[in-house]
Amino acid sequence: GDWNPVLNQDSGLSHNSAMANKVSPSAHLSSGGPANLSYLYDVTKKEVLNLLGEVGAAELALVLDTGLFALLDIFSLSGDFKRRGVAAMHPLNKLGNTLPPDGLHHVVFIVRPLPNIVEKVAQLVKNDPDRHYTAVFVPHKPLEIEKMLEREGVRGNFAALRSWQATVIPLDRDLLTMHDHTAYLDYRVRKDSTPLFNMAKAIMQVQMIYGIIPRIVGKGSASKRVAQILSRLNRELDHPPLIAPEIESCVIIDRDVSTLWKTEDKTRRDPACPDAFLAYLYLILCLLARQVDLLTPMCTQFSYEGVIDEVYGIELGRAQVPPQILEMPKSDKPFVPLTLNSGSSHLYRDIRGMSWPYVGPYLAKRTKRYATENRAAKQDVNSRELSRMKQVASKLKDIQAEQAALPIQINLAQDLKKVMDTDEMEQRWRTENGMITGEFGDKPIEFVEQLMHGLDPTSMGQPEESRRRKAAHDQAFLSILRLICMHSLVMGGLKPKTLTSYKKDILDIFGYEKLLTLENLEAAGLLCPSGHKTFPQLSKALGLYETPDQGEPTDISFAYVGYCPLSIRLVDLLVNKGAEAKRTMSDVLDLVPGPLFDTRQQLPSGFKPKETSAEEAKDAAQAPVTLVVFVGGCTLSEIACLRFLSKQQGRDYIILTSDITTGTKMLEVLSERVRMGGD
Repeated sequence: GDWNPVLNQDSGLSHNSAMANKVSPSAHLSSGGPANLSYLYDVTKKEVLNLLGEVGAAELALVLDTGLFALLDIFSLSGDFKRRGVAAMHPLNKLGNTLPPDGLHHVVFIVRPLPNIVEKVAQLVKNDPDRHYTAVFVPHKPLEIEKMLEREGVRGNFAALRSWQATVIPLDRDLLTMHDHTAYLDYRVRKDSTPLFNMAKAIMQVQMIYGIIPRIVGKGSASKRVAQILSRLNRELDHPPLIAPEIESCVIIDRDVSTLWKTEDKTRRDPACPDAFLAYLYLILCLLARQVDLLTPMCTQFSYEGVIDEVYGIELGRAQVPPQILEMPKSDKPFVPLTLNSGSSHLYRDIRGMSWPYVGPYLAKRTKRYATENRAAKQDVNSRELSRMKQVASKLKDIQAEQAALPIQINLAQDLKKVMDTDEMEQRWRTENGMITGEFGDKPIEFVEQLMHGLDPTSMGQPEESRRRKAAHDQAFLSILRLICMHSLVMGGLKPKTLTSYKKDILDIFGYEKLLTLENLEAAGLLCPSGHKTFPQLSKALGLYETPDQGEPTDISFAYVGYCPLSIRLVDLLVNKGAEAKRTMSDVLDLVPGPLFDTRQQLPSGFKPKETSAEEAKDAAQAPVTLVVFVGGCTLSEIACLRFLSKQQGRDYIILTSDITTGTKMLEVLSERVRMGGD
């Protein structure tokens, strides 16, 4: 059949603006950062294309799991699919019980290994058994899925069952995610260690490209388990990656890390692994389990990127925003995708980590500056002086990029302002800060009770109206639950009377089906009866609250307008103080859940680790690099804090996280529908 484009048609995938501008979609991964993360990107992309090539068909049809659209968009696969013989694409959720009669004999399913999805695939195969089928599961192919296909009687219809191991996804020049929404639920509530094993394998994948990491520090039982698995995987290596310390300058001093791709004398390759560039890149691996700091995700984020995630949600670097923000008034869709990373625009890169109160004034300044530069450029062109026209030509690209980016960010900020400037948001911020500073004690918080009792517990009206009310009710439930969990975490658990009062109100207003959610929260350590109260001591010792800065930020409190994330304070302490922190602050560190560890990994023979102290890092021509691993997920505001510290300290941080999350996303995953096996 004719080529059915992936983009903007029935498949549901979106156009990639970078591709439309003939710019590589991974360009932002290979410049300006501490490592060329585009290598990881290319390896993952080639894997799925090779799987299609193994089908051996001149033409084939793809059936795509709609839950993978965001991932497929990341890798801009439209043109590559076409070159691999893909002639038609069908979104799985839009198909009935039969495949479309597209005349294609070879069909490839690219799906997640979830029971309801596999059942749908089996039904399609049963109703059209004469085609040749291949299934590609993302990111793994569990044995249970193969057994399920056998029970459905269709295993013999598949020529091959494969897996596309898209487990480490580069989102930005300093950010890697595993995009595992249920990691914390699985290892903490379900007692399933699979996410910990997967994280250790992800770190191994990084090490095989960039070299063995000499030092591992961390805090938390899950972190220590990951370190132990990583140690075992290292011992099992037949050909460990060699490390060439002399290439350190090639990777880090020259901020244009595209030099990694050159085969000059100073860039040597490992003969056992010719595609692995020998670079002494990571000096320290810092492992942090989410259990160590459950408070930070519950707090409302106030970095610009964090606010976007709180209001619209960001998945794999893309937010779904109203079309008027992109100046698409004729769009028939309620939301359209907006790419958000350092490659989307210089403007966004400059403001994404900025504290929300300063975003508006900054955009106003940029608008005035753009107008001035634009007038100057026109004058230079009108002068017809060759030298001045050359100067304009060199600036033209930046001026055009600013012209395209400014309206989008202004529209976005104005839309966010409708939420952020409400009385409810101000009261929420005051309540959160009051909890952190110990203002409220352990009694039920008046603002929480106002929110709950101000809700209408019924969902009356027409079906469509009922659906809208239910969606709003669910969001209100999660929003209230964040405050209650935050109260519990700050107080070291709630007194029986307070906890009973909260639970009674929740069950009365939101229904007794929420009982399973409350049980999950207790198992996850988010909602507990009173125990040992440690937060006031931690807050005083580590400076977890600072009066918000007026002007340029001087501390990480900018990302939450007062609160300083415990997780980032720990990273700073473990990386820059190390053994000294363990010796002088052991009593404080003991207040944080889980063991503290600081271990060394054996390097290949002939190579010695070279470490840089915090004082040396500020003056070093070559910034030391630390890989910070969040086991169980992290927020965009925590990432903003690490980027801030990087500028302050002269140390580069690369983040590897189970997932990018918010308090609402965490609680949604922990809700009873997940526990009961829903998708």
